[in-house]
Amino acid sequence: MLETFASDYRLGLVTNGPRETQQLKLDALDITDAFDTTIFSEPGRPVKPDTEPFERALTLLDASPQTSVHVGNSIRSDVAGANAAGLHSVWVPRPASIVDREQTSVIPDETIETLSQLPAVVSES
Repeated sequence: MLETFASDYRLGLVTNGPRETQQLKLDALDITDAFDTTIFSEPGRPVKPDTEPFERALTLLDASPQTSVHVGNSIRSDVAGANAAGLHSVWVPRPASIVDREQTSVIPDETIETLSQLPAVVSES
């Protein structure tokens, strides 16, 4: 999926995880080069759902919120932050995040069950 999107779009990764931990994951999956920019959690900087990490990624990607899509599995961090920053939010729920959805008023623009549904959602955005 990343290869498909990377050939047509500029991709950014916005994570609340620290650089060291997340970089190990990216390297292990051999997907570091799929992203044009990566925004990691850093001491003293805001984390999602604050809009600052999203805005920083958009600036580095030379993109606008109106033409950007954020895909995430956390309703409280990913969807709430993307919505607040003006991005189109796509939620890929996991069992634990479904409970979060029931406990918040945050509503994603789209909900998909698998990433195979993502191309259709992005083409409609």
